[in-house]
Amino acid sequence: ARAASLGVLALSLLSIVWFGWDAFDYFNMVGIGIFLFVWGRGAWSAGALFGKVFFAFDLSPFRAIAFLLLRVSFGITLCVLGIEKLVRPDMHMAVLALFPAHNPYTFYHGFLSFLTPDWYLLISALVEIGAGMLLACGVLLRPISLFLLIPFLLYPFFFGAGELLGHLPIIATLCVLALAGPYDVTRER
Repeated sequence: ARAASLGVLALSLLSIVWFGWDAFDYFNMVGIGIFLFVWGRGAWSAGALFGKVFFAFDLSPFRAIAFLLLRVSFGITLCVLGIEKLVRPDMHMAVLALFPAHNPYTFYHGFLSFLTPDWYLLISALVEIGAGMLLACGVLLRPISLFLLIPFLLYPFFFGAGELLGHLPIIATLCVLALAGPYDVTRER
């Protein structure tokens, strides 16, 4: 896990250098790479069952920092995605037009008939920015993570199973945030 996490971290940082602002859509991958490197394998991993193979050293004193970086990088990613919806609404309107029968707007418009695509986009952007800021600050981690987990688990029903694979890092991060809540380093002592 630690060797792979170094690869994720290196590729994430390289993509920021290579693609600039556009790579911040995936800035959460930096936090994921750091988090996985510090936390390493879990008790249920093959390495724990068959012996330590690679990078077998204790980084538990850095777990709180790694969790903080995971939370903040994910919050920044959500804020960037929300801001992109405000700055480039044409890009997101094109996605709605590409999937006219199966998209979240159509679902919400079914029981909120007053909701226009523009209002849907604005509300989505504000929810992403607000949730990102709250998660980055560590406020209401569990409720917000569970709230955000619902649409990410429903996306495959709207856009196909490929969306599940694309959103898997986000889903995994939301699960970690929901399960860990406000991580307390004193729990490990």
